[in-house]
Amino acid sequence: MAKGKTLGANLGGAIDRNAAAIAALQSELEDLRERLDDLDDPPIGPPDDPPSDDPPPGPGKVVKAESGSQAHIRAAVARAEPGAVVDIPPGTWTWSDTLVLKKPVHLRGRGSVFVRRKGPDLRMAILEGDGYRVSGLTFRGTGQSAPKEDTGLTIKGTDFLVWDCRFEWFGWSCLAVKGRKAGVIPKGVIHDCRFANAIQDFGLGYGVAIGGHASTYDRPLAPGSGDMVYVEDCRFEDCRHAVDGADAARFVFRHNKVVGAGDNASMMSNHGAMLNFRRRACRWCEFYENEGASPRRRRWAGFVIRGGDGVIHNNRVRDTAKFCVIGYEPISRAATFPGFEPEYPAKDQTLSLHLWNNRHDGGRAGSLDLLSKRHEPLFTGRDADGKPIDVIHFERRPGYEPFPYPHPMRTS
Repeated sequence: MAKGKTLGANLGGAIDRNAAAIAALQSELEDLRERLDDLDDPPIGPPDDPPSDDPPPGPGKVVKAESGSQAHIRAAVARAEPGAVVDIPPGTWTWSDTLVLKKPVHLRGRGSVFVRRKGPDLRMAILEGDGYRVSGLTFRGTGQSAPKEDTGLTIKGTDFLVWDCRFEWFGWSCLAVKGRKAGVIPKGVIHDCRFANAIQDFGLGYGVAIGGHASTYDRPLAPGSGDMVYVEDCRFEDCRHAVDGADAARFVFRHNKVVGAGDNASMMSNHGAMLNFRRRACRWCEFYENEGASPRRRRWAGFVIRGGDGVIHNNRVRDTAKFCVIGYEPISRAATFPGFEPEYPAKDQTLSLHLWNNRHDGGRAGSLDLLSKRHEPLFTGRDADGKPIDVIHFERRPGYEPFPYPHPMRTS
């Protein structure tokens, strides 16, 4: 009898130990299942329709816009924190007014097309602030002409990045950059974009129009630095000017293709000052490793420089009457100001322009033209002390080195 009790006790203990082991094993299996389920889950991010008490998506997180309408984009931006990605679905949407955003986010399209249908006097989108990202979007205008601002995308800020976008049929400019804060030089990168049919009957039409802030005009120059607006690896078709700079702008235009002729003007240019100097000239520009051609209609010039300083090197231009033209903007606009004859050095005029290793119509580009004889005293004459004016140099700028290509912001 005692032996039977011992056997029962031993058997019960074994059962208890096995039950405990099974329970422990089941707990381990459940933990393993949870970890496997975690591996199958999509990356962590906000739900499509987050509850109202959830915190807004932060930098790098994705907020999905219901559509590409302005109302849905505004709603998505309102739910996002600065730096978040606002994902816009594929499709085509008609806009009849201006989208204004004041929170720097990444507007990410996936074949998203915005079409303007309400006349030519409209800026389709204005982004105010620093740090915007824009990609995968198409802005399409009506192709009408008007003497007012007609722009696809306007960025008022710095530290921006725009890529893989298309802009077409705008009379003023496809994309405009404007300085927002006194003392701040706008900088950013526009790359791998396409600009087409920027032409207006009133002497405008820019693929990219770059402005700065007048308060920075006298700041020291930093040739070859990254603290400028860079336009690189883009294609421009039938634009009056592929690029233009004004208002103390500092920009670099490199590794681009400029094709076609929308007007008998220059392919690439910068602006000078207005007569009353309420708008200053472009302060600094760099043009290099660009290709320009106009097979359907021979154009006036490859480049025109009307103020500020710069370098032009390693470009290939054909189908133009002149390679580069230089002048002083206030003289060109002095018809209503009889007797306006500035003396060297004139305010905002070009004081240093270096050109080297350029090609024009298959040959070496070793000359430069003046806009007219009225400009000669500022570029080829003598100064007040009788010394020859030394502005134009057909040689490499001493100490100049181009900024690394591609721009580091593209992979940051």
